[in-house]
Amino acid sequence: MPAVNKLNTTLTSPVGVFMQTFGPQAFGVCSLLLIWYMIVAPELARNKTDYTEFNRGAEMLRETSRATSATSIVLERAAVVLKETTERLERIVSIADRDE
Repeated sequence: MPAVNKLNTTLTSPVGVFMQTFGPQAFGVCSLLLIWYMIVAPELARNKTDYTEFNRGAEMLRETSRATSATSIVLERAAVVLKETTERLERIVSIADRDE
């Protein structure tokens, strides 16, 4: 027997039959699940891929930062040695100028 609504008219659409049989709450839950699987789940899967690529890029930046930090330490040490060398050479030149 077909479903009948409160106005005693026959419901022929599947949505109408579903609403009459299970009620508006069940219809709302099913609609929400349908929207979830059709729209939200694919978007989450795409964002997961984006997140993985973002993490890979962030790790590359961390490695570059570590390498740059190590390079700056080496350059700082080299600058100290060059300064000391310059001071020694300036002393040698001043001694040579006095001797002339």
